[in-house]
Amino acid sequence: MRPDTILVDSILPGHAKPLSSYPERVAPLEMSQWLRNHFPLYIPPQGKAPEAWSDLEKGIQPEDCGKCHQSQYADWKESLHHKGMGPTVLGQLLDMELDAPVLSITCQRCHAPLAEQIPYLEKGVRNPDFVAGFREKGLTCAACHVRAHQRNGPPPRRPGADTLGPHSGFAVHTEYESPAFCASCHDFEGAGAMHGKLIQETAQEWRRTEFAAKGITCQNCHMPDRKHLWKGIHDSGMVSSAVAIQLAFAPTESNSDTIEAGLDLTNVGAGHRFPTYIEPEVLLILEQTDASHRPIKGTRREGIIARKVTEEMDKEVFDTRLMPGETHHLEYKCARAGRAKFLSARVEVWPDEAYRLYFLKMLSTPALRPAMPAVVENIEKAIKIDTDSRYLLWRKSVSL
Repeated sequence: MRPDTILVDSILPGHAKPLSSYPERVAPLEMSQWLRNHFPLYIPPQGKAPEAWSDLEKGIQPEDCGKCHQSQYADWKESLHHKGMGPTVLGQLLDMELDAPVLSITCQRCHAPLAEQIPYLEKGVRNPDFVAGFREKGLTCAACHVRAHQRNGPPPRRPGADTLGPHSGFAVHTEYESPAFCASCHDFEGAGAMHGKLIQETAQEWRRTEFAAKGITCQNCHMPDRKHLWKGIHDSGMVSSAVAIQLAFAPTESNSDTIEAGLDLTNVGAGHRFPTYIEPEVLLILEQTDASHRPIKGTRREGIIARKVTEEMDKEVFDTRLMPGETHHLEYKCARAGRAKFLSARVEVWPDEAYRLYFLKMLSTPALRPAMPAVVENIEKAIKIDTDSRYLLWRKSVSL
């Protein structure tokens, strides 16, 4: 919490309702046997490709795929899937993979799951299939689409389209159009629960909403026209389309000694909790400013939309996230400052705040500070990335 912040009673941290309290809109997500097999602990080595294939057909690097699938490759390069093994994750895994490789693989299962991306499959034993530099490319095309050199994909958009072609074409699976495909990584089954909620349960949240009832899936919002961008909380345009923000302010007489207002943020477009994970923090801020729009100390009120948990991720501190249709209301009632000319309202989004705070504590606490220089270097980079990811979503200023 910043020093000049006062939480008013109306938005003191509370607990979002457990999903069991919401009506069952649709049947539980069902994973086909093919999909269960598709995402094991890690994806086995591809093995030897057919001799008749060209070197390009045999390739599983994203650059190989991009030679033909140019638009998908260009999208992926801009996505967080590509950045899934950046400093934020590497800073946690580099020392873990030496002492606890299976735990490291469990984390890497979603961030870089190919055997060719995993340095150690067991303690002290180097993985012979590991390809240096491949892991840093994150969640690649092959992670979702290639198994034992068999290419897989969704049904063609044009009826009767040919599924044959290079690398013997591809096998069609309708699972690529189902939220169950996304749930493999975005619902943390088996990772424990707090207050009846998994650490992350995006698909479970979705299936209890009107979005699910209307057949609006993850792919509809996050892969429109099958684009491979997967925009979310880090993208201001995506977030703007998911929320409605309203400032209520009744002008008062200039000699009034109290200013009253309210700032509301409603989840109108996210088909799950907003935000859906434990990392982001969304701030609603109201404060008085002077004639130069500089904040006046002691007049700031702040609302927080987030799920805060202990560092051990075994207890929930508070959860003020919003299911579709829910509103976070920040009530403002404050003595008018002598220099006050405006009431400033804004909404800020800090997508990686939990990571940033944890990494700062790691580096400042001797018992937690990593011994490996490479780990420290990645954590320092991660802190900068996490700080730079913040952005101003909305702002409005009204005269007093």
